[in-house]
Amino acid sequence: MPKPFIKASMRATLCVLFAATALVALPVQAETFYKWKSSEGVWEYGAHPPPGIDAIEIKTTSTKASSAPVKQTAEEANAAGGTLEVEVKQRAKAKKNAEYCETATSNLEALSSKAVIRRRDAEGNISIISEKERKEEIEKAEVAKERYCG
Repeated sequence: MPKPFIKASMRATLCVLFAATALVALPVQAETFYKWKSSEGVWEYGAHPPPGIDAIEIKTTSTKASSAPVKQTAEEANAAGGTLEVEVKQRAKAKKNAEYCETATSNLEALSSKAVIRRRDAEGNISIISEKERKEEIEKAEVAKERYCG
């Protein structure tokens, strides 16, 4: 009886590798927040400005839309000099970097193993990557890991 081309555990590892690689290629989504002055002259922030108020739109980017509440209140942001939008951007960037770090680490582990790595092209054809391609992908994963993990 012929041996299977690749063991089931290795097949699962490869599925995770390719799924993680696909996640990195997801388009970036924008989140929008608003900033406006209250009738008392205090800056307020939120996902939806009150009707009839001129609000300043603040755009952030992330790979996933987040419904997590912002922990800083409008009063705290006003007291800190209006840093809420900076904090929101920093949180979105940190979340994106953590996701990219996890993907790069996973890719590096799979590529560094002795597993046969197969790739599916746009037409659905499967090919095995060469050692040269493996080394190139390892270098890319190392650069990504260094950039996003620390």
